[in-house]
Amino acid sequence: MSEFGNTIKNLIPDSSSAREIALKIGVHPSAFSKFITGVRLSCNPETLEKICLGVSSKKADQAELLAAYLRDQRLASLNHMVEVRTVANGKPAPARPHGVLDALCQKGNLDTDTINALATIIRRAPQSRALRRQLADICAFVEESQGVKADPRQAPPRG
Repeated sequence: MSEFGNTIKNLIPDSSSAREIALKIGVHPSAFSKFITGVRLSCNPETLEKICLGVSSKKADQAELLAAYLRDQRLASLNHMVEVRTVANGKPAPARPHGVLDALCQKGNLDTDTINALATIIRRAPQSRALRRQLADICAFVEESQGVKADPRQAPPRG
């Protein structure tokens, strides 16, 4: 799955379906579904704008959708040379964590530097099956020790 697709999926309210959101924002439901599953990784600027502005009304979410889309567009061989991050009030915003990290951040148990470091590792995880497996094990340990339960849809995938 693509980072853009994961971000869309995480922003869709449980009370809505992807099809409902697609129709509401004027994107064909099958194309929208392909973005979510990572089958389709690119689109024209108009569609990207509809998705970024339509999935969430929050500026931070819109910026994260755009950043996730741009991160997916990077070439794997040059990925280490470019970092795409959002900014808030002129300062880089912490990268959005996933799963257990998100739950821990909401409880206030992680500082910004830790969030950024872990988010960087998570962004690189799709290229390493062993790293994804280790992250899943770390998340399971954190869940047990901190009493935090993450949404399994957001936990790093086991490889």
